[in-house]
Amino acid sequence: MSDGQWIGAYRVERRLGEGGMAEVFLVRKDGPGGLAKRCVLKRIRPENVADPEFRRLFLREAALALNLRHPNLVQIYGYEEIDGEPALVMEYVEGITLAEFSSLRWDASMLVEAARQILEGLHYLHSHDDGPILHRDLSPANVMVDGNGVVKLLDFGVSRLRPTIASGKTELRGTWRYAAPERKSGGAGEVSGDLFSLGLLLLDLALGDFSQPVDTEDLLGRRLEYLEDPEVRSFFKEVTSWLSFDPSRRPGTEEALARLSGKFSTDSFQGRQRLSARSRSILAGETVQSTSAARATRRLPSSRSGRRNHSKIAISILAVFLVLMFLAVGVRFLPSLRIGSSVDIAPRSPLLDPFPAHLSLLPVDARPDRTVRVDGRHVGRTPLVLTLSPGRHEILFDANPPKSDEISRIVHLAPGPNAELFIKN
Repeated sequence: MSDGQWIGAYRVERRLGEGGMAEVFLVRKDGPGGLAKRCVLKRIRPENVADPEFRRLFLREAALALNLRHPNLVQIYGYEEIDGEPALVMEYVEGITLAEFSSLRWDASMLVEAARQILEGLHYLHSHDDGPILHRDLSPANVMVDGNGVVKLLDFGVSRLRPTIASGKTELRGTWRYAAPERKSGGAGEVSGDLFSLGLLLLDLALGDFSQPVDTEDLLGRRLEYLEDPEVRSFFKEVTSWLSFDPSRRPGTEEALARLSGKFSTDSFQGRQRLSARSRSILAGETVQSTSAARATRRLPSSRSGRRNHSKIAISILAVFLVLMFLAVGVRFLPSLRIGSSVDIAPRSPLLDPFPAHLSLLPVDARPDRTVRVDGRHVGRTPLVLTLSPGRHEILFDANPPKSDEISRIVHLAPGPNAELFIKN
């Protein structure tokens, strides 16, 4: 299906994506008097449309989702039959999924705010008038953040009402990595399984890594040990109970939400601002590619102590090398960042600061505006705010057309607020 074609009364603007069962399009429906509405159309993939099982699952999703109304759930406007094929008409959210976020680690305020909003949506589902509704597929691809920092749950294709679940072995549908242990062992699952999935998703975001194994309590415990930032570790003291392999030891969604809101209420505004800034910066990038979370992450070392030792050795060697280099060529050290200032950055002038564990914020601007790459990856167009790990980064400002007038800067960030990086011709 190409842009500009029609699906029934809907004109296709572009394909947004596809999954194992369905494909999704951004469409526009024209009304009287020149009125038009943009929305999302979801339909079964052409190769699956004749399969009765796919049609059954699709109709079940429609039946569950049509009556759901909550600000943290993507709204379903209606169900239609278009040329004999089922289709869902849905709210269009101008934002990005968590799978499109970079692999940089999230700070505590972002984690708290994302958790709070997702819990709001889950609590609505779990306390629904028709009986508890399990989402059963919380994963990076099924959680979206819009430009205002609002978090929304997507895709109810594998959700189901709790009272209809029979005992015994069931087929696991959804994303294997984020499924609760009882579902991986063949059980239908409980409402607390959604809480386990959310806890694991937050842990992956905190570590900036979506690929390490988590299928046993020991492996999961090792990942929790990698958390270094004190505020993030404090947050995960609350989340740890969500990650219990014993469903009876997990709190209910209402209890989890109440404890989180009571303990971290002051982080909400800042977290939403940072979620908004990161979403907007990625949306503004003209050449930003949608990258799966698994490909966009780095591998964590198998030993925490080994990682620290290797880091210390590497830092020491780098520091000695840079000092000797400057002494040998007689180059004076030129500071390239000042906390709280807006300065022109000297080309390729590294700072010899230590490598701290948590994140740094770096507002980036240019006159005229330019597209920005950080360490070889497109991140957006100026002005934007980058959330980076402390340490050395290469920031490349591309002119238009690309390569015609590139400006490269090497910055070495300390933890916390940092200088503005301002470039002018």
